[in-house]
Amino acid sequence: MRSPENDTKREYSDPEKDARLLVKQCDKRGCSVPTAQRICADGGKACGLASCPLCRSRWAQEAAGALSENCAHLPEVQWVTITPLIDRVELDQAAEFDVTRFKGQVARKLRTVIPYGTKVFGALDVSANLHKNTDKHLQFHYHAFLWPPLNNKERKSCSNLFKRDRKKIGRPVKFEMVDAAEMVGSAPYTFKWFYQRRSSFDSTPYEDEIPVRPKAKKQSLQAGDRVAIHKTLMNYQVGDLLFLIGLKRKRNRDPFDLSLASS
Repeated sequence: MRSPENDTKREYSDPEKDARLLVKQCDKRGCSVPTAQRICADGGKACGLASCPLCRSRWAQEAAGALSENCAHLPEVQWVTITPLIDRVELDQAAEFDVTRFKGQVARKLRTVIPYGTKVFGALDVSANLHKNTDKHLQFHYHAFLWPPLNNKERKSCSNLFKRDRKKIGRPVKFEMVDAAEMVGSAPYTFKWFYQRRSSFDSTPYEDEIPVRPKAKKQSLQAGDRVAIHKTLMNYQVGDLLFLIGLKRKRNRDPFDLSLASS
């Protein structure tokens, strides 16, 4: 078992500064910013938009709280990362990426193999990927918690749903077990408000001639990456980042209220 807690640490992690910086970078590149998001970044009323780092940070705290509320009684929870090939998007096509459609495609696949009554609670994540300093693109994916945990057969069936994706993505589906102590770090990573850049390189022979692929290096986003992600998310609410199966949001107009109920 492990916790991705350390992966959430970075040098620049102030949501208010990120919100203002994003507006400046969008203006410099001629990318539109919703008026509500500008007001929010300037210290005004919260806009609740998924493209706003400040509102994502507020939403992330609520999401982590909702997870704790639903899983506090469990000794451990299963954690899954799902990275389908359909989520790979070139930077100049970011505005065309349909988050709602992507969420539906993944959810429909999972529902065919996970047992009835399984609860899935997670969120959309995205990284700006590049390989050997080229092949730059956005990689959308989901992190989610499952309870009760899937058994070996069910995990295999889940992984087989994305078998074709292995041609370009090494492990499209990854399962781990997270105990109660690790939830403190895993929840902020799953519902993190900021996104990152991932730089990878080809495998290289090691001493015993077995190819070893260096772990992708995580870095802060560059301006172009940040603006591209903004183009994808600017028409969505923070609640649209949620990925739920077997759970539903209780009716509430407050975008930051993540009170959940069983479906």
